[in-house]
Amino acid sequence: MAESEHHEQFVCSICLDALKEPVTIPCGHSYCLMCINDCWGQKEQRPPYRCPQCRESFTQRPLLKKNTLLSEMMEKLEKTSLHTASCSQENSCVECDVCTTEKNRAVMSCLQCLASFCECHLQPHYQSPVFMKHKLVKATTQVQENVCVHHGKLMEIYCQDDNQCICYLCMIDYHKGHSVVSVESEWTKKKRISAQEKAEMYRAENLNRQLGQELADLRQRDTEISKLLNTDDQVHFLKSFQSVCDVPIVQDLVSITQHTHLSFKDISIPTMKKALEDVCMQETDKISQEVSNVHIVHLSQPNIRSEFLKYFCGLHLDPNTVNSDLILSDGNVTVSNIYMTVAYPDHPERFDVYGNVMCREGLRGRCYWEVECRGDNWSVAVSYKGIGRKGAGHDCRLGFNKKSWRLGYDGQNFCFVHNKAQVHVPAASRIGVYLDHRAGILAFYKISDTMTLIHRVLTTFTEPLYPAFGIAAGSSVTISGKERIQKDL
Repeated sequence: MAESEHHEQFVCSICLDALKEPVTIPCGHSYCLMCINDCWGQKEQRPPYRCPQCRESFTQRPLLKKNTLLSEMMEKLEKTSLHTASCSQENSCVECDVCTTEKNRAVMSCLQCLASFCECHLQPHYQSPVFMKHKLVKATTQVQENVCVHHGKLMEIYCQDDNQCICYLCMIDYHKGHSVVSVESEWTKKKRISAQEKAEMYRAENLNRQLGQELADLRQRDTEISKLLNTDDQVHFLKSFQSVCDVPIVQDLVSITQHTHLSFKDISIPTMKKALEDVCMQETDKISQEVSNVHIVHLSQPNIRSEFLKYFCGLHLDPNTVNSDLILSDGNVTVSNIYMTVAYPDHPERFDVYGNVMCREGLRGRCYWEVECRGDNWSVAVSYKGIGRKGAGHDCRLGFNKKSWRLGYDGQNFCFVHNKAQVHVPAASRIGVYLDHRAGILAFYKISDTMTLIHRVLTTFTEPLYPAFGIAAGSSVTISGKERIQKDL
């Protein structure tokens, strides 16, 4: 067991074989030189370059150099394995089934002939067309295990319903109507699943460390709240309460299956939300009855970047909404489509067809955020919470209904779309989005010192707006943090 785990450390997670010409990239993971070059050399792979295992990104493509120490260890490991195999072969020699007088040592076994052959009697399998299609394996005494005990035929089929290898006669008799595949196909599938499980285990270990830090932060917050509750200074209490009680966002929980029946959130939050909506509606009716004339002061709108940043709001992508073709990273502020499907848990708010994801934050008032877009097919949008999530109808497609407004690039054109109506707009990859919910203003800017206007919408918003993004294959969008923005100023 220990030896097996030891050998796994020298396996390339791309080809799932022993490392050949091993190279180590900056994050510390090692791959075959050819494998990582092929991975990063694909047409759809563009900067940033990512580690296939831990997904750490590199703006510049790392220079790959042979890991001399690891290469020497691989050579020693290979020699050790060959020596072990040789010793094992000497201890359990397989004899040729064709030799009649003196039995020579067999070198290969044929799964069709169900016999083992020495070097001499193996030649017909290499020379005669009749035998060339036979499958040869290293000489083994267990060749009879590939034979069906019921029919005496080679077991080349795998029954997925009964999880066992069978022959073609078993498929007709005992396993009729069952889901079957070839043995080779099932072997490849099981090997791929093993690699995926290893990657998920790595992610789970990282998540465990994050949760440990989160628990420590919550305990610290609990201590601060306890101290705050003991103060008699009401002004100090109110000023400090919000900052102390803000609950931190737990990052990267997409791999954890959430047991909603064990959570009070599904009960308490909807109930509280409905109660608050009822109170707000009652108070709004009272105000409407009491006030006949309201003088609205129209505030001036910002023009330069520093003025927009006064309304900056931090955003985080919601893992419960992300489509299975997309991956969240960098603390749920980057969404990418890298031609890989993720088995996210089922959720009523998840987009199941379109490559969309929404943010957690519903926005009112004045808000501003910035994004960096990469690739040939992406969209930056805002949407009401009630946009469709299931199916391929226009009700689920950003910009193609009354509930969403979208600015995007399809590889040829930059367009603004709302309710299926399209308007061609200037190109941009770094975009600032400004929302004045009360004034009904939604504006998209090409980021610069003067903030070049791309498109502006004047309408009436009736609900909170949720930032949303649509990402096609090979593209990504990153929500810029305040620290990143301040470096540009």
